[in-house]
Amino acid sequence: MLLDHALLTDPYPELARLRASAPVHRLRTVDGPSWMLTREADIRRALTDPRLTVERTQARAGNGGFVLPAPLADNLASRDGTAHTRLRASPPPPSPPAAPKPCTPT
Repeated sequence: MLLDHALLTDPYPELARLRASAPVHRLRTVDGPSWMLTREADIRRALTDPRLTVERTQARAGNGGFVLPAPLADNLASRDGTAHTRLRASPPPPSPPAAPKPCTPT
């Protein structure tokens, strides 16, 4: 249902149906159970609910979610609260300007 060709080419009718009939929809993914929210008000509530987290260390047993390679694991999308704020506040230092290439006669 959620990955058929019609949905991939035009998702809006199916999303409208889900908003009307199952606005909070449980999914089975290759990484385990997941939830899909289809109404803006539900999404806003979820984003501000402190009981919900994206932190893998806070997941219940068996709900670890997908695993990112270590270099990618520490990112804004995988952190909550102070860790998220710390990452937003610490952009990488600017790169120094590249040294000009020496001119060589042709």
